[in-house]
Amino acid sequence: MNFDNTLNLAIQRSPRLSGASAADKLQVTRTTFSRWVRWRETGKFPGEDKIQPLAELTGLPINKVYFAVMAAKCGITEIQQELEALAA
Repeated sequence: MNFDNTLNLAIQRSPRLSGASAADKLQVTRTTFSRWVRWRETGKFPGEDKIQPLAELTGLPINKVYFAVMAAKCGITEIQQELEALAA
């Protein structure tokens, strides 16, 4: 599971199947959620305080969500791959 898949799952499991609905459920602004979705451009990621709500919304274990976020943040390919493997 990578960060993109995690966010897509959050959208799929949100009440209205939208980014706006996922943002509302996570108690973040729509702009914030949109920045997470465009993380390659924005460099924005959920803080540690949003990992648990994201895990609850997606139904994923919290450690898998944490590793997915950390893998996306990491700029070192080898470490990124290791973190993605932990998030799988």
